[in-house]
Amino acid sequence: MTPSKDLFELVKSMTKAEKGYVKKRLSVFHTNSQNQRLFELIDSQREYNESLIRDELPFHSNNQFAVAKNYLYQFILESLETYFKHTPLQKIKSLLNSVQILSDKGLNEQALKTVEKAKRLSNKYQLNKQLLEIADWEMVFLMNKNQSKEIFTEIQHQNNEVKKIISRIEAEAQAKYLHNYVRNKHLVIGMLRAEDEMQELNTLFKEYKGKRSTKTQANFLTTYYHLFSAAIYYFTNNDFKQCYQFALQIENLWNTHAHQIEVYPNLYLNFLTRKMLFDERLNQKDKIYHTIQKGMLALQGRYTFDIKTKSVFYIFVLGMYMQYADYKNGLKIIESIEQFRKTLVGKSFADSEEQLYKVTVSDIYFEMGNFKKSNLVLNEIIDNKLRYREDIYCFAFVKSILIHYELAHYDILPYKIKTTLAFLRKQKRLHASEYLIIHFIREQLKTGNASVSTKAYKHLKTQLEEVLKNPYEKNSLNYFNFLVWVEAKIQKNTFEEVKLKTLS
Repeated sequence: MTPSKDLFELVKSMTKAEKGYVKKRLSVFHTNSQNQRLFELIDSQREYNESLIRDELPFHSNNQFAVAKNYLYQFILESLETYFKHTPLQKIKSLLNSVQILSDKGLNEQALKTVEKAKRLSNKYQLNKQLLEIADWEMVFLMNKNQSKEIFTEIQHQNNEVKKIISRIEAEAQAKYLHNYVRNKHLVIGMLRAEDEMQELNTLFKEYKGKRSTKTQANFLTTYYHLFSAAIYYFTNNDFKQCYQFALQIENLWNTHAHQIEVYPNLYLNFLTRKMLFDERLNQKDKIYHTIQKGMLALQGRYTFDIKTKSVFYIFVLGMYMQYADYKNGLKIIESIEQFRKTLVGKSFADSEEQLYKVTVSDIYFEMGNFKKSNLVLNEIIDNKLRYREDIYCFAFVKSILIHYELAHYDILPYKIKTTLAFLRKQKRLHASEYLIIHFIREQLKTGNASVSTKAYKHLKTQLEEVLKNPYEKNSLNYFNFLVWVEAKIQKNTFEEVKLKTLS
């Protein structure tokens, strides 16, 4: 990536408030309006066009232009560092920088007072890595004291404190490793469709429960990772009641440590995102909408969230609106997401978010009866091979057959059915529910009749209900509600109307 592209992407990644802050600093620190104009020109472009900027701001040489761009890039970074100085981590970082300066000047008493400020703040937020750096400074000042027997006692005490901090850091690291492993395993598995898919995770979780120490639970971050790991584990294992018990503990943890949101805003929003899903599995609509409201308030607050966390939250909100047939709010969120995507530079979403977003949008259009739009969006998953979650990717082929069936594309369906069955068998993703639907459509095509009898749909419904008694097969309804679809065919009604009746 070129320095010019770096500058452009940095400017375009900034919020309105951040840009306003940078412009204000440019006007205060620079009488040269050329820097301000360069910033404004870059900000006004949707795609970077250097020749247009040079036409507006004629520089005497290429080198002069390169220096101006490099200067602006560094100025923006320094400005953003100042802009975020109110966050606990930045405050501690600033205090420790002051300690270094004061120490270098031999002003040890002032330096030690500053260390104590940083220590109080680090203890408040349980920031062990920062406490370890602070402990190093405390040892430096301790060693500078006149040697005496008391000093050796203090040094030993300080060494013991360092060991405790290191122990807490190790506990945090282990808890974070478990959380990342369980979370990533869940993303690979998706919804559990067979018992053997959980074997590796079961082994790891049993080992974790055996090693887990109650002593580590005093630390916020360690406790959070342990509880969240357990919630995801039980969710993946279809034990939603157990999952929810851990979700309530996490919610209580955030409520009793609300100040930690300042340090870990992304963890907080990520929890709210998953909490919606946990609420949904127990069909707690009111709690879902309350969780959505909390997340929206957090996004409007003073916290700064990364793009991934924010985009996943929006996508899950969209999924919740779809789940409860709230298509009006769903379409509004799609519009908000599209506006949000326009503010992003380059590839708007990572593959994981792109896949989840596209499949959810496709589902909403399908449920609203707009099969053409649903097909266009779904094809973006299939054609672009968005395979972050293999279960979603494989199910897209099944959904594609349903869409073409609704669109009466009977000429292409035989080939699609043949290739889809072969693909799913190869991927070991041909489950009973999906096979029933595909087999049903294939058999109807053989009759050559454009219309299918109500009796045939009723028979399919009976077969589905029998298959869905298996809890692993029941998870297929989280990809698409086959029962609502079949019932709509029986009643000769729309998917939306039948779903709303089901929910009422």
